[in-house]
Amino acid sequence: MSTPATMLLESLWLRKKFPREMLYAVGLMCIGVGLATVTDLQLTFAGGLVATVAAFGAAQSYIFIGKTQRDLKASSNQLLVAYTPYCAAFLLLLSPVDTFLPSKEGEAPNAVAWAQTELETWKVMLILFSGCIGLLVSLSTFLLIKATSALTYNIVGHAKTICILLSGVLMFGDEVSSKKLLGIMIALGGMVWYGQIKLRLRKEADSSKPKKSSSLKKIEPPSPTDDPELAGGSLKSR
Repeated sequence: MSTPATMLLESLWLRKKFPREMLYAVGLMCIGVGLATVTDLQLTFAGGLVATVAAFGAAQSYIFIGKTQRDLKASSNQLLVAYTPYCAAFLLLLSPVDTFLPSKEGEAPNAVAWAQTELETWKVMLILFSGCIGLLVSLSTFLLIKATSALTYNIVGHAKTICILLSGVLMFGDEVSSKKLLGIMIALGGMVWYGQIKLRLRKEADSSKPKKSSSLKKIEPPSPTDDPELAGGSLKSR
């Protein structure tokens, strides 16, 4: 759901126009992911509302990450260092909410009670290691969005989901239904189609650029604005 939300917000916020072929590819991928991952669909108003808010919240954060890096010409490390204190303060303010959440029978009522009764050295090390991994995930997110776009980052996220499903079947012998297998194949087809579209648009954008004199040519790192998907309204529907 976050992929359509990303495309919608980019169209409204950044005035982007996606090629019709890209819309078809993304739609095909979303159908495949839905078939591969959704097993028991039960939708309530409250659940649908929470899912919608979560999807659009994630989409706007990805778009804002890319837009901030381009507007401020900031590196991924700079943005990560800038936003981490705000996230830490926000989580610190929300941490008391844990004391009001219901707990299962036999479990500690909240994190404070759990730390007082069950916290051990190896668990502290595991928590710190998990935090370091989370930091690397955030950094890789910023790097990928800067190099590509928020939409491509969503596509990569779905590719990760498909890889997890395939690894479960191939490595651990998980059962796979015909519906799930069909969904995996459709999702992979949509991803490949999307990748081909991106490569073709990149080649068209490179070929349309004026050639510079060899004497004045400088070797510069690729800019994210070179991506036609990131060039605002330069894309026209086909």
